[in-house]
Amino acid sequence: MAAAGWEATAAVRRRTFGAVRARVLGRPGKGYAGARRPDPGGCTGTAACRNARRGDADLSALVDNVDQALSQWLPDQFCTGIVARLDFGTGVLEWSNCGHPAPLLIRDQKLIVDALAREADPPMGLRSLLSARERRVRETRLQPGDRVLLYTDGVIEARMADGRLLGLERFADYVIRASATGEIAPETLRRLIHSLLDSSDSRLRDDATILMFEWQPGG
Repeated sequence: MAAAGWEATAAVRRRTFGAVRARVLGRPGKGYAGARRPDPGGCTGTAACRNARRGDADLSALVDNVDQALSQWLPDQFCTGIVARLDFGTGVLEWSNCGHPAPLLIRDQKLIVDALAREADPPMGLRSLLSARERRVRETRLQPGDRVLLYTDGVIEARMADGRLLGLERFADYVIRASATGEIAPETLRRLIHSLLDSSDSRLRDDATILMFEWQPGG
């Protein structure tokens, strides 16, 4: 598992009972200038995630903890994000999407389009938009060798050297080609982030964070 980023929040935590939790939080509608300033909503969301995680909260309770923290301390702030849990033994992936780009699934060196696309819930901090229902936790079972990418929209909105946006297909293709050479995940993400920075004259339009993990039985 690997994470890389520029002015955004990603975290992974391996637990002794054979599962890993991960999160990627973004800052909606900020642009590059906004991404360079402190983000109270994202900072509060990160702290609330950590507090809930220490209590071994499930994903629904974890997101609820962020909702409550933002509502209490920063009622005018919100943040998008995905929180996820991967069971090492079974390959079952659970995730809750709060107004964030859907995760990407790469299987057998191919992008499986919309494999993990589900209707997203409102961003964290905007729980009132849910009406009476609870936030949804999605679930799927990965196959051996599957890679999952979590990212912020600043990644796919970055412009490459040819002036075109990176986009979803080019983003996935970069990871697939790197994986085919046997390159390890941390190096793949490091090279991609540096490529984006170099192509954008070190200026991204928005925050850019990538988190990738691969499931192997017994891993």
